[in-house]
Formats: sequence, C-alpha cells, structure tokens
Amino acid sequence: MVYEDGLLLPTKKQPLADGITGATPQGSKTIQVALKSIDMPFVLKAEFNHSIDFNSNFPVDAVEGAENYSGGEMGSGQPAVVYAATIYPDTREASLQLIGHSSPDGTDGNIYENLDKLTTAGDIVQNIKITIW
Repeated sequence: MVYEDGLLLPTKKQPLADGITGATPQGSKTIQVALKSIDMPFVLKAEFNHSIDFNSNFPVDAVEGAENYSGGEMGSGQPAVVYAATIYPDTREASLQLIGHSSPDGTDGNIYENLDKLTTAGDIVQNIKITIW
C-alpha cells in the first residue's frame, strides 16, 4: 500500500503489522516469507532486543524522563538494535547492516544512528542474510 506521502511505510493513522514478530532467537534462525512480487525497492528492517541488558550508559536505576531510561521496573537496559537493507526488484542476496537503535524507552519510533553507548546490544546478532528466489 502506498500512502499519501508516497511512502510504503506505516503511519500512526494507517499502521501496518510487522511481517513477523516474536522473541529474539537464541541461536541460528531461518525464516521464510512468500512475496507475490517485488515491483519497487523497499527497505527490510529487523529489530532485536535483549531484556534487562543494562550497562553503564543504560543503567537499571535510570530515572523516568531521563534520556537513558528504558521503561518500567527493570526496563530493557540497552535499546533495541535495528538492521536494514534495501531490496530491489533484481536483488537475489543481501545482508542487513546495523543502522542504529530505537529510543531507550521505545516511545518515539525513531532510529538513532549513534551506537557509542551500546555494548553487548551490538553483539545480539552476528549476521542477517536475505536470499530471494
């Protein structure tokens, strides 16, 4: 679906469900999705988080309202990491690259490119490969 702004992205007014949601796998995982066709480029994104993954930048005792607050009692610690790749109609293989992280408390939907404050969150995923046939 193409929205009025010309983008395929979901909005708050017109949300679009994730293709797949679930807990971050603890090992290697293969996911197969059937697409009818790829008529135009799109960006494939994957988001991963490890609960209670605190560090000195995102501590367990962060105060609500602070930029490093991760939400609620025991929160998440470090924010979710986000990977992405642009898929074109002629793409047959692609690797998703780490592009940033979500807001620590998950409220704003933005992706932040600065990864300097992340430690172990950057190690959740080793690689993400896409094969299209």
